[in-house]
Amino acid sequence: MVAIVVTFSFSKTKQDLYIFPVIAAVAALAADALVAAEFGARNRGVRALLVAVSVIVAVAGVVIAIYFGGAGYYELEGSRVMSGLLVIGGVACVVLMAAGRHRASVLALAATFVAFNYVFAARTLPSIERLKPVVPLAGVFTARASPGAQLGAYEFMLPSLVYYADRPVRVLESLDEARAFYAGSPSAWAIMDEGRFDGLRAVVSGICVAARHPRLDPKLLATLSGRPP
Repeated sequence: MVAIVVTFSFSKTKQDLYIFPVIAAVAALAADALVAAEFGARNRGVRALLVAVSVIVAVAGVVIAIYFGGAGYYELEGSRVMSGLLVIGGVACVVLMAAGRHRASVLALAATFVAFNYVFAARTLPSIERLKPVVPLAGVFTARASPGAQLGAYEFMLPSLVYYADRPVRVLESLDEARAFYAGSPSAWAIMDEGRFDGLRAVVSGICVAARHPRLDPKLLATLSGRPP
């Protein structure tokens, strides 16, 4: 486990998913600790940890209901169900632990996580697809752009854009680069956010919007206020 984490921590192109192989080892160690402590019956520290996790789970359920359960830009399918599961599961775990039913408390917490993940995978993840612009925007480009058209990304890059557009993507890191990009090609296309487009339109004449699409780029303050990115 340590070898996996240390090795990929030094990788220049590391991504968070690279350490996923440690999950099985962490799960085995956690299970061993729970069994050795008789699910908290013989270890006050394990009991305290389980209660703390349960409280965090219940609070997370309330947060999900408030910020993702109502109508708005960040509304997610299944958020109310997930919120209810987390609140009920967290409270049940604390109550069972206080009653001395340690094994049942751990089972309740585990069942909560299983049910939450099922709803998240079955309902929430598919609903997030509406906030992933790379496929529809790349589709507009491939359908309407000429074979020799250039594609740029003005201070805004989408994952796998090169793959879906089937074209090299030139990264434009400043307003001057973007202006030169359009001046050097009569069939230039670029992806950017709305704010940068407004600024570019003021210095480059004749550019227009071929397509718009919402995206998921949550910032804390924007999410709390429900404001689109």
